[in-house]
Amino acid sequence: MMKILGEGNFCENWRWLFQKRISRDQEAIRMKEEEERYYGRDESNHILL
Repeated sequence: MMKILGEGNFCENWRWLFQKRISRDQEAIRMKEEEERYYGRDESNHILL
């Protein structure tokens, strides 16, 4: 369920949204690492954070 900004503490809501984004990024990195394991590392398309 989506939290609404303005409900409760702003910092808590911001941190919750930021955590969601971080977990999404970590999932993308994990998938990319698995692809590299199968297909070899592709330096031209490397994710920079």
